Amino acid sequence: MHYKFLSILDIRRHIAANGERFSTLTLNPSLDKTMILGTPLKTGALNRAKTSTLSAGSKGINVARAMKAMGAYATSYFFAGGETGDILLRLLKNEGILYRTVETKAPTRENIKLIDSVGVCTEVNEEGGPVTTEEISELLSLFYCGCRDSKTSCVFLGGSVHRGVDADIYAEIIENLREIGIPVILDCDGEALKKGIEARPALIKPNAYELSLLTGVDVKNPDVAADICRRIYSETGVSVLCTLGADGAVFIGDGGSYYVNAPKVECVRCFAGAGDAFLSAFILSYARGANEETSLAYAAAFASKKVAASGEMPTQDEVTAYMTHASSHAIQ
Repeated sequence: MHYKFLSILDIRRHIAANGERFSTLTLNPSLDKTMILGTPLKTGALNRAKTSTLSAGSKGINVARAMKAMGAYATSYFFAGGETGDILLRLLKNEGILYRTVETKAPTRENIKLIDSVGVCTEVNEEGGPVTTEEISELLSLFYCGCRDSKTSCVFLGGSVHRGVDADIYAEIIENLREIGIPVILDCDGEALKKGIEARPALIKPNAYELSLLTGVDVKNPDVAADICRRIYSETGVSVLCTLGADGAVFIGDGGSYYVNAPKVECVRCFAGAGDAFLSAFILSYARGANEETSLAYAAAFASKKVAASGEMPTQDEVTAYMTHASSHAIQ
């Protein structure tokens, strides 16, 4: 079955017609506990944390949090279960995030982020799940109805999938949303990303590791990333935004090829959600009418300030201060 291809330009058109109406779907949400160490991390030994923070996590939820910080609203759809699920809901409610959930028998997972005194981040993520077929069907039904009723302008799909869930679930969702005319941003990895690209989302957002995993090519620098992203765009028509951590990011799409540096962060406090913050800022800036270069610079500034924060999303004034250190340009 074939449907009209939807690009990120369609997000602009939808917003012009219906307003800024975003939805996110997170199949494997988490609580993110970030601990800042006072020394370099020592494996097999006692490490003491100077500070720790607990925040709502995983890609779609982070997108909704970033959108809220930028004055836009996204309804976040996800599973929640157990005591950790209750904590997740309380955190989101306190932040004023719009959400709709399906309760699961399995508890919501918890992810641990350790950032040591030299800025090295070590992550330990629980697998999450399993979820039942009935729970999946209930969440997807809630999600599709919500997208139709709210006239959603764009959907963000992202993150890992629970145990027992088919890797082609994102591809199926993309095709169903295309049928009702909603463009999709996809941010996942592995087989789910490979199958998702085949369904032709408007844009994918791998990081360097995820791009390497997808293609089998070691992404050593922005030039290599740009070459791979061009090939994906040429073969599929899907725009690619690849974040490269301290090496910046590249974007390849209908408007050309672009690179942006990463503004330097003096004190790293929380890596969690930085890529999601970058993606959200880029899409929202672009959807509001800015060109690719301006949107990339804004996204780089927003993500850098997110890394310097302790779990919360940055304010507009904080992002403005980083904008002077973000430089984007077209690349060949």
